[in-house]
Amino acid sequence: MTMDALPIQSRSEPYAFDYASQLLGRPIEEKGKRLGRVKDLVCARGGMFPELAGICVTSYRGDRFLPLTRLRDPLGPLPDAFQGRELDLVAMPSPEKCFLVSRVLLDKQIVDVQGARVKRVNDAQFITTPNRTFLINVDVGLSGLLRRLGFEAPARTLAGVFRRSLGNELISWKKVQTLEERSGPGPIKLAIDQAQLAVLHPGDLADIIEELNQADRVALLHSVDAETGADALTEMEPELSADILEDMDPAAAADILEEIDASVAVDILSEVDEERADLIKQHMEEEERSEIEDLEKFEEKTAGSLMTTDFLALPMDATVGDALKLIRDQADEIDLIQYIYLLNRQQKLFGIAGLRKLILAGPETRLSLLASRRTLSVRPDESYAAVADMFYKYNLIAIPVLDDEGRVVGVVRYQHSFDDLVPYYYKEVTSR
Repeated sequence: MTMDALPIQSRSEPYAFDYASQLLGRPIEEKGKRLGRVKDLVCARGGMFPELAGICVTSYRGDRFLPLTRLRDPLGPLPDAFQGRELDLVAMPSPEKCFLVSRVLLDKQIVDVQGARVKRVNDAQFITTPNRTFLINVDVGLSGLLRRLGFEAPARTLAGVFRRSLGNELISWKKVQTLEERSGPGPIKLAIDQAQLAVLHPGDLADIIEELNQADRVALLHSVDAETGADALTEMEPELSADILEDMDPAAAADILEEIDASVAVDILSEVDEERADLIKQHMEEEERSEIEDLEKFEEKTAGSLMTTDFLALPMDATVGDALKLIRDQADEIDLIQYIYLLNRQQKLFGIAGLRKLILAGPETRLSLLASRRTLSVRPDESYAAVADMFYKYNLIAIPVLDDEGRVVGVVRYQHSFDDLVPYYYKEVTSR
C-alpha cells in the first residue's frame, strides 16, 4: 500500500484521545529529512464537532498545510516524528472553511454564563476514530496547563503520593462558540445560545466583562444585543465603560448608548476622547443625542448632572385610567414608574401621584384628587450635598428637578445617584 493511501487513522484501536499540546511542535519528516514542525492544528468549520482537516507546518517555505490523509502515522500512539512528504505540503486553506486551533482557542478566555466567571483554555482534546478525528473538548483545568508545560506526569505522580486526584476540567465543544467571526480572534464563550448572556444579571455580566482583556471586552459586547450591553455598562465604572466604547465600532457604541439612561450616558461620554465622543453621537438618533447634549450643559456635581429626563408626566386633569395606560406603554423605556408627575396648564409641577394610590383607585378617578401637593424638589444648579441631604432627610426614591419657572426638567433617582452621593451620606451620618 502506498503512503498516500495510508490515512492518519489507520490503526487497530476503535478510538483514541489526544491533546493539542501533545501534537504541537512535533517534527514532520520524510525518510529522516526534517520538513518542519507542527505549528498548529487545522479544523474544518461546521458540524457539532469540528473535524481535524490537517496540520499547519512551519518550514523554510513558510507556513504550509499538510492534509490529515497525507500523514503516514496515526495520532495514537504518538510517534517521535510524523512522517509525510514534501510534495504534499500545500497552501493553507481559506479561513472561511477552517480555523487554527491554537490561534483561536489556546490561552483564550471563555465566559462561563452559568457560573458568571471567566476561564482560560489550556488545551484542546481530540478523539480519533478508525476513519476520522474530531475536536470534542476544551480543557480549562490545571491538568491542561501542566500538560502544556510538560509537568502533567510528575504532577499526577506527586498527587498520587498524597492520595489526591489531579482531575480534568473539560468542557464539551457543543457548549463552546468562538466570537472571531464578528471581531477577529477573540474570546470564546460557553453556550451557543446568545440569549443566555442576556438573562444574566447585569451585575454578573459586568463582572465577566471586567475580567476580560480589552479586545475580548469589545468582542463580547459586539456579540450581544444593545440592551444587554447597555445594562452591563451601566453596572461598571464610567471610566471602564468609556474605554470599551472608544474601541467599539461607533455605530454599535451609539446603539448601546441609546439604551442607557441619558444621565449615565453623559457620565460615560465625559470619559471618552472628545473627538471619539462626537463621532459616536453622530450615529445616535436625534432624540437621544439631543437629550444627552442638553444634560451635558449642566455643571459637574450639581443636581442637573445627576438627573434623568425619563419620567412619567400627565396633565393634572388626567384620570387613573390614563395613568395606567401611560405606565403600560412606557414600562420598557422608563425605570422610574413609582410616581406620576402632574402638570398644570403652564406645565408647572402641580403634584405627584404614587403608584399605590393608582392601583387602589377606580379608572375614572381624577389624578388631581390623588396627588400629594406637598412636593419636594431641587434646582438644576443645586449641589450634591443638597441633593444628598434631601434624600437622607426625607427617605425619598426620587426628587424632581424644577427650573426657575417651576417646570419639571428632570428627576434625580436615588438608585442611580447613590454612588455619586454616598460620600455626602457618610458626612450626614457622622455629623448627627
